[in-house]
Amino acid sequence: TADRKSQGENFYNNTNVNGTINVVNAAKAAGVQRIIVISGLGTKPDKPGSYMEGRYEAERTVIDSGISYTIIRPSVLFGKGAPFITGLADLAKTSPVLPLIGGGKIMFQPIFVDDVVTVIVKVLENPQSTNNKIYTIGGPGYYSFTQVFDEITKAMHIHRLKVYAPTPLVGIGAAVMEAVLPKPPLTKAAMTLFSFDNTTDLNSVERDFGFKPTSFSAYLSQNGV
Repeated sequence: TADRKSQGENFYNNTNVNGTINVVNAAKAAGVQRIIVISGLGTKPDKPGSYMEGRYEAERTVIDSGISYTIIRPSVLFGKGAPFITGLADLAKTSPVLPLIGGGKIMFQPIFVDDVVTVIVKVLENPQSTNNKIYTIGGPGYYSFTQVFDEITKAMHIHRLKVYAPTPLVGIGAAVMEAVLPKPPLTKAAMTLFSFDNTTDLNSVERDFGFKPTSFSAYLSQNGV
């Protein structure tokens, strides 16, 4: 699927929607009996061509395909190379000031990428109980955007000034960066994450898959960013 640093609304449609249609058609031709989709929390209908609408249409394409499916919607991921947390860490390295988009109040429930892999394995191992279901998953703790930044800078042993950044203003900046930079640090699609609390039940993983996910704070304190 298209990541949130990909540029252009048409790109989201071409990759997330048309790409999924191609995958489904190929799966039908090959006799594939099951498709697992890794989506994201908050997936819902949105304006045509938007990143969120592309995610939603990709899910609907699989659901309507007639092939058995399982859709997994995680919160933001952490772990080596996870783009959201890594991007914030890169910003903290290079900027003395950190923008608190929307006042830093939007909530996240970071989940370890290895725990998402474990969920996928358990889904594969238990097709009868997980077929044609949508699972929302997150880590064992809720963190405001401010707290996410605090955990990152604490793990990096640095201090940064945090300033309030109105969401509309940051959105304009993201649009400008997307238009002029080959690899913008922030895009209009990434701003989607700041339009809703990226959370689900705290016990979602333990309840549905039988294990307790890794703590974001504990992971950073032991492994760094």
